[in-house]
Amino acid sequence: MKKVLVLGCNDVTKILLPELCREENDITDICLAAKDKAECNEYRKKLAGGRVRITTAGVDVTNKDATMMMVRIFGPELIVNLLPDELSIDVMRIALEIGASYIDSALLPDTSGTLLSKQFELFGEFRDKKLTAVVGCSYNPAVITSVVRRALKTSFDSIDSVDVLEVGTASEFSEYKDPLGLGSGEEKLEDAVAIEGGKPVKKKALSVKTVRELPDTGKKTFYMMSNKVVDDFLKEIPEIGNVRYFSPYTEGDSARDDEMIEVLKKAGMFSEEEIEIKGVKISPKEFIMKMMPAERKQVKPHGLTATGIVISGKRGGNDRTALHFAAADNDECFRKHGIYVDSYLEATAMLAGVKLMMNLRWQKAGVFTPCAFEPEMLLDTIKEGGFEYSETRDAEPVTLE
Repeated sequence: MKKVLVLGCNDVTKILLPELCREENDITDICLAAKDKAECNEYRKKLAGGRVRITTAGVDVTNKDATMMMVRIFGPELIVNLLPDELSIDVMRIALEIGASYIDSALLPDTSGTLLSKQFELFGEFRDKKLTAVVGCSYNPAVITSVVRRALKTSFDSIDSVDVLEVGTASEFSEYKDPLGLGSGEEKLEDAVAIEGGKPVKKKALSVKTVRELPDTGKKTFYMMSNKVVDDFLKEIPEIGNVRYFSPYTEGDSARDDEMIEVLKKAGMFSEEEIEIKGVKISPKEFIMKMMPAERKQVKPHGLTATGIVISGKRGGNDRTALHFAAADNDECFRKHGIYVDSYLEATAMLAGVKLMMNLRWQKAGVFTPCAFEPEMLLDTIKEGGFEYSETRDAEPVTLE
């Protein structure tokens, strides 16, 4: 592939674009396009002078006519979508119309429950045009499932269960605020979803936990949570009958401001009786909850972000449990790359996927996740970029508290 269109400027772009500029044997031109063209131009200035030509464009993909004009002028052979997940279908349709292959990191929810992701509804159109679309090319789930699939090929005769434990997730690096105390210090969490005996089961959020010590992270309490990696196993690797996802969870401090609450009560702002303001009816309580909601906000991550994959099964007729572990320090990652580990891991997975599409190793007509290809392709490519994980055999299985 020679011409690549990158849609979106975000933390992943910081890693992806400079690396793609080094792929001069496979790429001649890159167009970086986003709503803010000025931001795209900053990248072009930093990377100008190389053998790969960089152009920029300001584009809003919801304006299809203007977007198609830009895309047709550039004529990409591959579209790399870094835009928000909800725009994925729009960009896939642009790829179909222009005749370009496509890659993203999203797995859009499929409300029918029959597909892994809504993007698979376009499978037939990509197949008919002999184009490749790869979706969900992210660290979680693509790299995680690739690790398990390779373990099944090289270290196990069969795998009975997989437990994914992540440290340093968004739920840890956040703070919960409820200044009015109207949330009662409780947050609404999705039910935890696991696979048991090959079927999905739901558990009440935070009701299942385990205490585990991963390398360099210390002993932590992990709660079974809902996560897209479970659905990926269910749809793409159904032969593994038991899968769970765990993460630490920081209970929020309601941070009630009792003095302010008393003032608002005296002012009648907790009344549920509707009043009319300029033709709009709303209760004072509804208004104040809208203005001062209970919410969880992200804070700067620190320390390690890590993933442990505990795999249990059989080898040579004997029981075996292995721990595959990868970790990186957020402060060090930010100093080196200007982004935190979560974004760095996403960029690493996406970069590997783009390279595999550029050299035509990931080439099938239709819409696929990385599970459609040999796991060594993705894992070896990210290893070439400096990313590594360790394997510990004879590890302890995950036990519940």
